[in-house]
Amino acid sequence: MNSQLYNQLISGQIYSQLKMLDTALEEHHRWLANIMLNLTFNTPPSKNDLSEDAHYKCAFGTWYKQFHDKDLARLPEFQAIGAIHQKMHAKTREIIQRKQQKVAPKLDEFQSILNLSKELRNSVAQLKEAIKSDLYQTARLLIEVFDKTSEAVMISDPAARIINVNAAFSQITGYTAAEVMGKNPSLLRSGRQDALFYEKFWDALNTTGEWQGEIWNRRKCGEVYLQWLSVSAIYNQLGEVHCYVGIISHIRAENEHQQWLYQQAHTDPLTGLANRIVLNDRLFHAMAQGRRDQQSVSVMFLDLDGFKQTNDKLGHQFGDQLLCKVAERLQGAVRETDTVARFGGDEFVIVMPHSSRTTLAEIETMAKKLVTLVALPYNVKDREYTISTSMGISLFPNHGEDADKLLHYADCALYTAKSSGKNAYHFHSPD
Repeated sequence: MNSQLYNQLISGQIYSQLKMLDTALEEHHRWLANIMLNLTFNTPPSKNDLSEDAHYKCAFGTWYKQFHDKDLARLPEFQAIGAIHQKMHAKTREIIQRKQQKVAPKLDEFQSILNLSKELRNSVAQLKEAIKSDLYQTARLLIEVFDKTSEAVMISDPAARIINVNAAFSQITGYTAAEVMGKNPSLLRSGRQDALFYEKFWDALNTTGEWQGEIWNRRKCGEVYLQWLSVSAIYNQLGEVHCYVGIISHIRAENEHQQWLYQQAHTDPLTGLANRIVLNDRLFHAMAQGRRDQQSVSVMFLDLDGFKQTNDKLGHQFGDQLLCKVAERLQGAVRETDTVARFGGDEFVIVMPHSSRTTLAEIETMAKKLVTLVALPYNVKDREYTISTSMGISLFPNHGEDADKLLHYADCALYTAKSSGKNAYHFHSPD
């Protein structure tokens, strides 16, 4: 059972109502005390006490009228308190009007009002228990559906901060609930929809309270996928947005085929790594996120030292297997948020987003680790073989905010590393 969602449903729906009910009941007690003082000490009554709609003018009557909707009206406890409250107002008005005619109220009339007040308090207590029981049962049912549905569900607050996701969401996106809690759903953006798309999205959501359609999003591993998304605004009793609920449906068969075609067009056929198209997309996405969160991004350009000679000497099949081994080793050495792409031939590019706390020394440590890792022996076609790599590094935003220039700077730094003796790394320098 999702205890966090359970608490949200209970606290959001039950306690907000019961708190208002308790406040209204306190106002009722003050009103009753004031009426008793008026009757006892001959204080002139107020106009509200004598008006025909005094039942609805007091705080309790206002609460009753405001929450008189189909969900509460079907509860017999709710109907009972309305009848008691109105009867008490009518009895009080009758006593006040007779007192204005110089007819003193009888003791049993005072007692009848007190009895009605006591009856009202008892009915309110019963109503509170009925509301709790009714909404607890509803909450349990919703949570069962929430946790077990195969469709991904995401709930966000009015400020579009994620407050809960279900298990299917984590399976589809790769993000755990803890990783997305409090974040904006924009962390799923693929970069394939422009600002105008999201402007229309929010316009429809704010105008009609719902939006649905196909959208390209990005998994935690960086993979872009097509989904059918339905988003609805949930409103409270005051007509204000209480939360947004997004449901990701299963990708339809034709979209799965589109996804397959997309993967074929965006994956390197030999190594399975991202190709140049995906590299540019991931770099653009990493720079956009870095610009928004004031974080840096490393662009590492690698080239295998002496690979042409290896290919010519041992054959293309050996060279292809060696490239796959290198690709596998590089992919296994980085995080899921990093991108390893085959740029062409024996060239690889790694895009590595950093946190705002990452230092240049830490980036240098990672570069040294990768160069050392590539140089370890490989088993290719039952033969142990070693090959080294040279690496050039450029940094966003230190060296610029243009993706093509960052790749160019890293490429230039790569050849500086090669000319310095190979099996090394070198950072781009404006000089």
